[in-house]
Amino acid sequence: MFCIVSYSTIEKLKLLHDYQKSDYGLTVYSDYHGVRPANMSKWIKQFLLAGLAGLIRPKHNQKYSLETKLTAVKAYLSGKYTNQAILQQYQIRNISQLHQWVISYNNDKL
Repeated sequence: MFCIVSYSTIEKLKLLHDYQKSDYGLTVYSDYHGVRPANMSKWIKQFLLAGLAGLIRPKHNQKYSLETKLTAVKAYLSGKYTNQAILQQYQIRNISQLHQWVISYNNDKL
């Protein structure tokens, strides 16, 4: 059972570094250290996307222009790009944000 824990940037970086040096799979390593595998996976993606800055918890929510949202949604709907490529291109931190924009776009609310 996992409890809700907030990890500092240093703790995240140390966990990722130690995981990279280990011979264990993500689930085994995460379970051993009491971290949700989904969190570890998210941290890895954020680190690969933005480096150390991707692990820092933002103080404020990122604001995106309508143009950025529409362009990202159209790229997603075209099927020509991977989710990771779209996140990187438009500096979106999480795929759930893009999914919310797609839902809004499909409901004519974007």
